[in-house]
Amino acid sequence: MGTTTILNILQKLYSTRASTKQKYLGIKRLHLESNSGFTLLELIMVILIIGVLSTIAAPGWLAFTNRQRVNKVNDAVLSVLQDAQSDAKRRKLSYSVNFRKNNEDNSPEVAVYLKETAPNPLPWESLLNDLEVKPGQVQLDEPPEDQNQITFDYQGNVENEGDIPFIVKVSVPDSSVKRCVIVQTIIGTMKTDKGENCENNENDDNNN
Repeated sequence: MGTTTILNILQKLYSTRASTKQKYLGIKRLHLESNSGFTLLELIMVILIIGVLSTIAAPGWLAFTNRQRVNKVNDAVLSVLQDAQSDAKRRKLSYSVNFRKNNEDNSPEVAVYLKETAPNPLPWESLLNDLEVKPGQVQLDEPPEDQNQITFDYQGNVENEGDIPFIVKVSVPDSSVKRCVIVQTIIGTMKTDKGENCENNENDDNNN
């Protein structure tokens, strides 16, 4: 094989290799260009879509969080009443439960104590403790002073039949979201309700 033939073969190999390399670089460059990011128009469209979705979702999310907050506080009211009733039966003593709104921030408060040794002042505690609910987010629809207390006797029954139904209403300020706990019977049967049903229970009793 002559020198010229060898040179021709080497030249063809080099040309083939160079052509393959150029094709590879072209494909890589095309791939990088296709993934170089959004155009300005695309970014604007994405921002607009996010804005529209946020506007649509915001009221629904607010309503959801309001319901969660008022449910937590309403559950706390129910728990306080049930615990007082249980303690009255267990210790064979009369327990009283009072509810009110704090004078400074309107947060709901409760006081539980033995009727026979009622302290002065009453041992008020916030119903928002450990609930991750801030003052002002949920309020107590405070009843008149002569209707904000209930007493369970040593058997766990409601001591004063005139207190029935005893209704504690919890709501979100400037909202229709409302929950309540109702002590329905003289034996201390309790239930939770919501919305207009909290008012209807009260009206039904007044009509009877």
